Order: sequence, then C-alpha cells, then structure tokens
Amino acid sequence: SLSSAAGACGAGVGKRQVTNAPVSEAWANGGEPPPRSQRRHPLFATVWLMALAAIAVVRMARRMDHTAIPDAVHRYFPYATRLMNEGLGFLLSPESAHVAPLGYLWPALFGNDVLTIRWVNACLFLVCLVLLWHICQRLCDTRAAVIATLLMVAHPQLYTLFPVELTEPLFMTGIFVWVFGLVGIAQQPDRRWRYIAVAAVGLAITLLSRPVLQFTALILMLLALMFGNWPGRLGSVKTITSVRRI
Repeated sequence: SLSSAAGACGAGVGKRQVTNAPVSEAWANGGEPPPRSQRRHPLFATVWLMALAAIAVVRMARRMDHTAIPDAVHRYFPYATRLMNEGLGFLLSPESAHVAPLGYLWPALFGNDVLTIRWVNACLFLVCLVLLWHICQRLCDTRAAVIATLLMVAHPQLYTLFPVELTEPLFMTGIFVWVFGLVGIAQQPDRRWRYIAVAAVGLAITLLSRPVLQFTALILMLLALMFGNWPGRLGSVKTITSVRRI
C-alpha cells in the first residue's frame, strides 16, 4: 500500500519543496500556503477512516467463527497456559525460549479465549489503518493517504492476517509503529527522542512476536554510531525525498 500510494505523488516530488516541519505548521508560521493536496483535512480524515474501519470490521467479523488454527492451539496456547499457571517464573524456564515471547504472552492476557483474541487483533488492523494514513500524509499528501488506506482495506488477503490467534497481527502492528517512528525522526529532528522511543517500541514488538528483523536493528545501530548527526541528516530534503520514493 505504501508503494502504491507513493506512486500517486512520485511525479510531484521534484516540484514541491520539502521541509522538516509539517506543512500546516509552516503555513501557520507565515510561510506560503501549501498546495491543496498537502493540506490537512481532519474532518475528511475522520469520516474516511471511520467508513473504511466499518467496512474492515464487517469483513473481519465474518472470520470470527472459523476453527482455531492448529499452530496456535498446539504451540502458543500450551505455553500461555503454563504462564498463567506458573506465573512469571515460567519466563525463566528453558521452554519459554522455544516460542517468541508475545506468542504466548498475548494469548495469556486474554485467558486463551480465541474469540477475544481475534477481536483484539482485529482492532490492531484499525490501528495500522490509522498509522498508514498518517505515514502517507506526512511523506506525501492526502491523496496518497486515501489511496493507501483504500488499498489496505480492499486487499483480498491482508485483512485476513488480523482476526487470528497468531503473531502476525502483532508483527504487522509493530512494523507500522516502527515506520511511523522513522518518519517522525526524518521530518521532526527537534522531537527525535520522542519518535526514537516510538520506533524502538515498534521494533521491539516485531522482535518479540516474529524475530526476523534482528539484522535490521543491528544495521540501524551501526548507522547511528557512524553518523553522529544522523537525526539532522535524516531531516534533509534529499533524504526525505528518497524515503518518499521508496
């Protein structure tokens, strides 16, 4: 969805001047009025996201009565049961390292109730939808945000990853939170520590649910050590333009 949305504004990247501050702040501080497509429309965003959320909830509700997934029943739920019975001491046992921690911590929070877990994970889809809107609006404009969120809801398979009792919903949410934090670091270096914390939380969620981004975390740490002024560099016009194209 991000790639498709980026195409909507890729042709205009070279024509518009990119600033570190959001266009609404620049306009409020006496700058030039932004193009209509770049202006924030909170009322439209609210109505649009609520409409898409309603469609997504209806589609996900149809999957709530499906049979429990064997991988969760035979792998995650037994560990969650042990955690509920043994308490936090289970985390110190060798067996707790056989499964990603959030694979059994998350079901344990809801007592291994499949229906509750599915509805909570369905709500994570809505969280990702809102994050995608803000990511696209920050990197491009409202049109890109509309296209990206529409594609996310209309995709025939993406929504099916959320109303399940697996780790995919947590992993996807972590990815969106992580990207949202990176975009904030790039565009608002004066508030970088706030967004660094957000990005760190998102990356931690991905590592604790499906540990596949370890090398990405290592590479980012090495880049941070190599470039002492990396938040300022990320905030440059050239870098933000590159992120848009990606």
